[in-house]
Amino acid sequence: MVNAINKVCKLDSDYLFKIVSEDSNDLIAILNQESKFEYINSKAHEKLTGYTEEDLIGKSAPDLIHPKDHKKALKRLQNIYLTGSEEGEIRLKCKDGNFIWVLMKGMRFVDEDDKVKILMMAKEISKLKRQTSAESEERFKEMCDNLTEIRFWKFLQPKQAIAAYQESQAMLKLIMDSIPQYITWKDINLVYMGCNTNFIKLMGFNEEKDIIGKMDYELGWGEETAVALQLKDKSIIESDNAVYHITELWEYKGNQIWFDVNRIPLHDLEGKVVGILVTYDDITDHKKADEALKSSEQKYRDLTELLPETIYEADLDYNVTYVNSSGLTKFGYTAEDLKKGINVFDAFAPEEVKNVKENLMDLFKTNIAEPHEYLMKNKNGIQFYGRIISVPIYKDGKPNGIRGIIHDITESKLAEQKLKESEEKYRHLFNSTPYAIWLVNLKGIIIDCNITMNNFLSIYTREDIIGKNIREVLDLFISKGDPIFKELEPVFLERFKKIIRGDKLEPLELKVSRADGKIFWITFESSFVNVGNETLLQVFIKDISERKETELKIQESEEKYRLISENANDLIFILDVDGKFTYCNDTFKKILGYNPEELLGRFPIEFAHPEDKENILSDFKKGIMGYSGTNVSRFICKDGTFKWLESIGNISYDNEGNPIKMFTVSRDITERKMMEEKLIQSEEELKVLNKELEQKVKERTKELEEKNLELQKLDKIKDEFITHAAHELKTPLISIAGYTDYILYRYKDIEPEIKEDLLIVQRNIERLHRLMNQLLEVMKIESEKMELNKEIVNVSDIIINCIKELSYLIKEKNHEINVEIKDQIKLNVDPERIFQVLSNLLSNAIKFTPQNGKIEIKAKDDDAKENYIFEISDSGIGLSQDELERLFKKFELVKQISEGKYKKGTGLGLHISKGFIEAHGGKMWASSEGLNRGTTIHFTLPITI
Repeated sequence: MVNAINKVCKLDSDYLFKIVSEDSNDLIAILNQESKFEYINSKAHEKLTGYTEEDLIGKSAPDLIHPKDHKKALKRLQNIYLTGSEEGEIRLKCKDGNFIWVLMKGMRFVDEDDKVKILMMAKEISKLKRQTSAESEERFKEMCDNLTEIRFWKFLQPKQAIAAYQESQAMLKLIMDSIPQYITWKDINLVYMGCNTNFIKLMGFNEEKDIIGKMDYELGWGEETAVALQLKDKSIIESDNAVYHITELWEYKGNQIWFDVNRIPLHDLEGKVVGILVTYDDITDHKKADEALKSSEQKYRDLTELLPETIYEADLDYNVTYVNSSGLTKFGYTAEDLKKGINVFDAFAPEEVKNVKENLMDLFKTNIAEPHEYLMKNKNGIQFYGRIISVPIYKDGKPNGIRGIIHDITESKLAEQKLKESEEKYRHLFNSTPYAIWLVNLKGIIIDCNITMNNFLSIYTREDIIGKNIREVLDLFISKGDPIFKELEPVFLERFKKIIRGDKLEPLELKVSRADGKIFWITFESSFVNVGNETLLQVFIKDISERKETELKIQESEEKYRLISENANDLIFILDVDGKFTYCNDTFKKILGYNPEELLGRFPIEFAHPEDKENILSDFKKGIMGYSGTNVSRFICKDGTFKWLESIGNISYDNEGNPIKMFTVSRDITERKMMEEKLIQSEEELKVLNKELEQKVKERTKELEEKNLELQKLDKIKDEFITHAAHELKTPLISIAGYTDYILYRYKDIEPEIKEDLLIVQRNIERLHRLMNQLLEVMKIESEKMELNKEIVNVSDIIINCIKELSYLIKEKNHEINVEIKDQIKLNVDPERIFQVLSNLLSNAIKFTPQNGKIEIKAKDDDAKENYIFEISDSGIGLSQDELERLFKKFELVKQISEGKYKKGTGLGLHISKGFIEAHGGKMWASSEGLNRGTTIHFTLPITI
């Protein structure tokens, strides 16, 4: 065949191979020795598997094989290398994850570089796999069934043809001889120029040379057939138009054969028609099958009419073309309705239509028939549940409609819903219980457990346990949890064997630890339960950590109670509901002389003083009725003496509220009772003494009152004397001051020594004058006769004026003055008195602050907006705590002043200043962090509203 091509038309073999493979509807690929793709016909691959050339070139072919076919496929690849060819059915993985069945054929060949490679061809047979066994045995004949896109073969110049031929001779022969169709080509005169092996066999020859150079009438066709072939081929050459898939019936050597025929004109490099390519596909069996199908269709129709289920067919627009009688009845339609037109979607509830459409689209994509359940409706809108299985209808290899069967599953669906609701209730209960529950089959496999199990696990979940044998679960716990399971493993297995035998098992309590270190107590309880036809072991696992902890606390509490009771200094005992001793501690022997064993079962009243028995019975009854009670009585000791006991009892009740016992603690109060008696006696004596003392107090009070009146008179005389003396002293002081001023003014040339003496006299006069004024002010303050001339003034201005007046002293000591006040502080005050206060406080701060010191003046309103708070702080000598307490007393001088470190004052300035502030309704106080750490004087003035 190839020789003939080379001799006559010199085809480009590589180009020919690509045309044939790329236009094939089947999969064609070339694999290298590593079984990796070197070439694929991309159109067919993308259509059938979804993979593109970029997805597969260089990738391993076995990666596309279904896992179950992988071993078989590798064996076939080995056979191809060993024997030269191999074929068989396998499943290929598509890009979307689905699998398709293909009939795979592989051939070994050697390329121009002497490298062994494999040509693989595969035809999809998924549909055939779903058809009858007779149809599935049809031979693989679709390699070039649809060469619908072959457009041209071009004849090349001789040099080009030779080169192409040398490079791909083996490949061309391989692909042409592997195609199951009958292929031949003729020149423009309709003389055979070549054919494939199948065509040689069809014509009954042994070699290609027996055909090349001959015409149709020389090959055994009948005369009529040969002429017809010539006419058809000639029309293609003359029209230069290809025809595809023409069905033709030919008679060859007495046999009638049906062919599917493609005729394609061949061109040279200039586009001139130089021949024709003809492919024949023997479809005789298909034609016979079609006839048989038509015959069987009537049988199918007759059968469907007898079925109780709905059988239907519809076209690609989903218009119903056939419904059996049962279907018409079920859906309430008539044959007349069917003629008028019924759409498939009319049979579904509106909310189901979208799902139906999507599932039908998937059906045509995958060709896989799957049952689907929908809510359906009949012509009158009555709804029911239906299960539908549909398959595509194909005609000439193309989808032509759908065919399906509909089962009414309403009853089973309703039963299923009830079962589901029941299962949901069970599952809710199963998962809501605080106990972990295992369901174990009789082989020891845990088939289910509830989500509560997750509360018992740290690194595992219930999913890790389900499906495992009990032994495997124990191994998990042993490897990651508490090693105690290793010791208990045989215990679990033995318990499992016992319960299988029907033995009754007591609950098993365990202390375990998880992988995260949490320790808790659990209990195992087991019983059988029937689920369907299967008997399962139901294991309940309960967390009893809280109960165990409570038991431990009770145990510890009882131990503590016992220790306390046995070592207590008080009598501790328990009485039953009849009032008898049921427990006595050892202190009874210490206090009353009785051993506890001597008292058990006896009544406390037996040991009571005769005068106290009635009282004891009454208090016991009250205690029984009121949950608790107290009693103070005398009890006889073993030696015959009596001791006073103070008892407190608490009643314990059962769940029904009935008293069951009384816990009692009694304390020996004999000494206290004796002390009380002595105290009573002492009180009587004290009453007598009190009367005598009261009389003496009255007499002494009278004496003090008389002396107080005398002191008040003396104090009044003192005040009057000081006031009168001050006024009388002022008169000569004024005269002396006037004469000294006159002398200094009149005699300017007076001797310096005399002038200095006169100035000293003046200073002493001023000092004495100030002292007189201060004494008068003190008298007014103490007699509460202070008169204030209040008016609304800006206190900020008073502060500024005061600073200006004392500026010479500030400059003299080089002090820094910081003022933090508002521009306007309007208050209702006596401006003269407030100026006097500020002047006194500021002058003290200047005086008692060393050179280059710092003085701060601040003012702000308090949080309640009721008062203004003023502060004058210095960095001076500071005050001790004792000095702070005495600071505002009359004639009080601080230590540093009294020791002569600073110029002494009268000791009245702060006392007078505080009096002025309090007369305004304010307060004054001082603070200091200690000696040499400065002092702050604080005072308040009411805010004017």
